[in-house]
Amino acid sequence: MRFSLMVLVFGLAAACSSNTKSPGGPEVKVLPAVDKGAPSSMKTPAADKVVEPMATAKTECTTKGDTRTLELRAKGKGCELAYTKNGQEGIVASAANGNAYCETTLNKIRDRLKGSGFECK
Repeated sequence: MRFSLMVLVFGLAAACSSNTKSPGGPEVKVLPAVDKGAPSSMKTPAADKVVEPMATAKTECTTKGDTRTLELRAKGKGCELAYTKNGQEGIVASAANGNAYCETTLNKIRDRLKGSGFECK
């Protein structure tokens, strides 16, 4: 019994220490680090990109006396999406950098409202 247990333990240990990798696994790309003190010729192009502040965008959707409002607002370097229903406002999405997530969420909510019979402007 002890011998069988020892063979099993050593067999599992040997199997776990294998260096072989299966083909088709996810490929990981390592990006070079950017040194802020390095000359600009050594910086990556993404490091020089400046996030522009966005303007507030407002969308109103109405049907039979019911109005819903979606308002995309700048917040620091990111955004927030406010949704107003029955006079009650709530933040339904926010991002720390850029506004892509807020815009995607706005489009999803607007499409759902349109599917429910709302007309959006």
